[in-house]
Order: sequence, then C-alpha cells, then structure tokens
Amino acid sequence: MKNPIWLLSGFLGDDNHWGEFPLALAHQSGVMPEVFNWYKETEGARTLEEAARFLAQRAYAEGTRPVIVGYSMGGRLALQSVINAPGAYSAVVALSAHPGFQQQTEREARIREDAVWAKLLRENVELFWERWNQRGSLKDAPIPERPVFDSRWATLLETMGTGQQVYLAPLLGDSVLPPVLVVAGAQDEKFVALLKEFPSTVKTHALNNSGHRLPLEAPEDLAKVLAPFIRQSQEIL
Repeated sequence: MKNPIWLLSGFLGDDNHWGEFPLALAHQSGVMPEVFNWYKETEGARTLEEAARFLAQRAYAEGTRPVIVGYSMGGRLALQSVINAPGAYSAVVALSAHPGFQQQTEREARIREDAVWAKLLRENVELFWERWNQRGSLKDAPIPERPVFDSRWATLLETMGTGQQVYLAPLLGDSVLPPVLVVAGAQDEKFVALLKEFPSTVKTHALNNSGHRLPLEAPEDLAKVLAPFIRQSQEIL
C-alpha cells in the first residue's frame, strides 16, 4: 500500500495555492494528495514547533507514515515536524521554505517586519492582500484567488513567522531522518541561495522556469521532480 501524501498550505493558504498541482502529482505518483490548511488541523498551537507536534500526532494516530509536501510556511512546518518526529513520515518535501535565520539580529528584524504586516492585516485586509503580493519573491508570481479572511492569519505571522523559528538547516543533518527534499524556483534568487544552507543529507533542487509559487507556476514540472523522489522513499521502507 502506498503512503498517503499530505499537502500543507502556505501562509494565507488553502487549495488556491496548489492550483492544478494535486492532479499533476496524482498522475505522476499514483497517489491523490490530501490538501488541508494545517493551521485549522493544529488549532491551539502557539508556535511552529507546537503545530509540528500536533501534525506528528495525527500522523502517528493514522499509522500511515505519510509523505508531507509543504509550501512556504507549510514547508517550514514540514521540516520542523520531521525533525521533531522522524518516525512519523516516510518522506518530506519543502517548497520555497526558509530554513530560518542564523543570527539573532536577523530574527529580530524579521519579527519587527512581521508585526507591521500583522497590524496592517488587522486594519485593512484588502490593502494587506494587495501589498503582500507585491513583496519580494511574490512580486512577479501568479496571484491566487484571495481566500476567505481568517482572523488567525495575523496571529500566525506573530507566532510562526520565520523570525520565530529556530535555524532548521543544521538539524536536518541527522541520519535518522527520512528522505528530505527542498525545492526552490530557479527565478526565486533568494530561495535558490538558501538551498546552499541545507546539509548534504538533504536533496535540493532549483526548478527551471518558476519562481516562489511553484505549484501555481509549474505544476507539471514540479510533479515530475517530486514523483520519483516519493516513489524511491516508499521503496526504501
């Protein structure tokens, strides 16, 4: 029996973040992924690490050792969860996922930046959405349909933003971890550079002709990269 595939949305995410990718991955891998908003599945978690434990508890309870594929904030969650509970998963894929900051000054700067975004989000959702999609790596990426407002969005920025997490990269060098793959879009220069921070035990890939929102920009090409990795990880079990 093939392991299930869980797709973990990014910040503000729902199935709009994935576009045609779930069907493309199902066609390539033979497994139809389950798409869910992890922050609803882990309600009550106050930090990324707590959410990671909630996720692992679900995986252990189901006993299926899923492959988890996380995008952006969901990718950071996937990496944190496999570090916490390597036996819960058969493989992990992180898409456009930041490993965290090495320096405390960098973390503090990001926390201040996220606090500004959270304030704007609480005050004006439409303006936040417009400006958020023009920031950094998202500026030239496809814009998904805006999801229905969720009051937890601002809190996610304040409690699970990149500045709040530990530096994950060196923790992924543990030999007991299942296979881990980190993918960035080749046009997303910031995240391609971050691929170099991951240890040699982590497979990395820069996907051609795509930027930060990989699933929307190149669903077929992304599925072709992920499917053999997923199949190989299942053969190892």
